[in-house]
Amino acid sequence: MGVIFEVSDDTNDLLVPYIQKRNDMVSVEKINEMYLKASLGEISSFDFWNELGFDSEYPEIERVS
Repeated sequence: MGVIFEVSDDTNDLLVPYIQKRNDMVSVEKINEMYLKASLGEISSFDFWNELGFDSEYPEIERVS
């Protein structure tokens, strides 16, 4: 995928805390469920962020700084 992480589980070590810091109402299970669907191409990036409560921040949330 072209990205190297220093952690062994980037989803649970990076993505989950990032999302829960911004929206503590989202469960770990929901984040992992949506991440799996997005990874398998079953939902779009927009649908991923929308399901997790970030619809008003898309596409800014994916912008590379």
